[in-house]
Amino acid sequence: MGSRVIKKAVDRYGPAFIRWVEVGTHDFDMHTKRRLVVINVLMTIIPLLALPYIIALALLDIQGFAVPILFLIFATPLFLLTPFMWRISVWLGALYNLFYWIFFETVLSYLLGRESGIHFLFLAGATMAILIFGVRVNKMSIISMVAGLIGFMYANQAFLTHSPYVTASTEHVSYLLYLSVFIFFSVNFALIFSAFLQVHRAEALLEKEYEYSEGLLTAMMPKAIADQLKLDKHKTIADGYESVTILFADLVGFTAKSSHRTPEEVIAFLNDLFTQFDHLAMEHGVEKIKTLGDSYMAAAGLPHAQPDHAKRMAHFAIDMIEAARVFSQNMGEDFNLRVGFHTGPAVAGVIGTEKPFYDVWGDTVNTASRLESQGKTDCIQVTKVTKEILQDQFTFRKRGDVEMKGKGVQEVWYLTGRRAIRTRA
Repeated sequence: MGSRVIKKAVDRYGPAFIRWVEVGTHDFDMHTKRRLVVINVLMTIIPLLALPYIIALALLDIQGFAVPILFLIFATPLFLLTPFMWRISVWLGALYNLFYWIFFETVLSYLLGRESGIHFLFLAGATMAILIFGVRVNKMSIISMVAGLIGFMYANQAFLTHSPYVTASTEHVSYLLYLSVFIFFSVNFALIFSAFLQVHRAEALLEKEYEYSEGLLTAMMPKAIADQLKLDKHKTIADGYESVTILFADLVGFTAKSSHRTPEEVIAFLNDLFTQFDHLAMEHGVEKIKTLGDSYMAAAGLPHAQPDHAKRMAHFAIDMIEAARVFSQNMGEDFNLRVGFHTGPAVAGVIGTEKPFYDVWGDTVNTASRLESQGKTDCIQVTKVTKEILQDQFTFRKRGDVEMKGKGVQEVWYLTGRRAIRTRA
């Protein structure tokens, strides 16, 4: 029952309270805004804590404590002006907060006398200086803390045990010490709780940003390369590989067929299809290198050596053709995929420091690109070298000799499928 009442109250008044404590903070950076919100919360707590103090004074001796009661009634609401000062200047709000706190504490301590213990709140104000000015303004924080300490020592030494403005009995005044201790504890608890809450939120936000950047970097390049880059972003990362398999795939006629679509539809289409390719790449242990428009590039055998990299790529290519076929049927569009891959040596590394990307170079890359661009739709084209590596596990059909730009005449084959697995009788 109690929890439902609390939840109902939070749902009803919570948004209004949040709007209130954010008054005057919207034009500042996130760091300053968080600090000012905490101060606004504390400036709201002071009048709330003054209310039970006023009630306690009235119950003890309303006539004897008349002057302090009137002062609290008219003085504590002025703390609520602090949020509106931020709109003019953060310094104006800070200075108003500091000087009014010193004035308020000095007058109240004088009215109630040191026997009440109310002057201990000078120390709470000294702690609050860190929140008012922040650690970036160390001089003002130190000045504020010293001012609070001096105020406490002066009040404790100079003010009378029993104020002439209080006609209540000494016994009643002594009761105020316990109430002052409670208020002192409440204010400091609120300060410490707010500080730890800010730290917790900052750590949670930092952790979230860290996880996002980790995921983003890993998505851009192989994890092993990303780990090296995190240690030193200026490090030159370049590796040579004796044998890898490079694949290029392209949606034939996609540019012309997508001309009647909106940019959002085009991007959504490519994203959906290439996301399926990404899942297939992970399934077969293949590294996606990059996409360029409607082209997709992948590699196997790097950054870690894989003795069966050509086999992995063959399985990946076959599944890509099937995925593109099913995707086209589901979309009601006639899109065809053209694939080519080749096996050989290559060099891979990271280019750039501000916007780094992982890429692969070499004759093997050029040959794979030519195989794709000079291939046929819904076909996987490979060289004789790659065919000889895979012929025991996959089926092929010879296309013949093909003149390739920059490569001369090459014997080219079509990868047509997987060989059936023979079982012993």
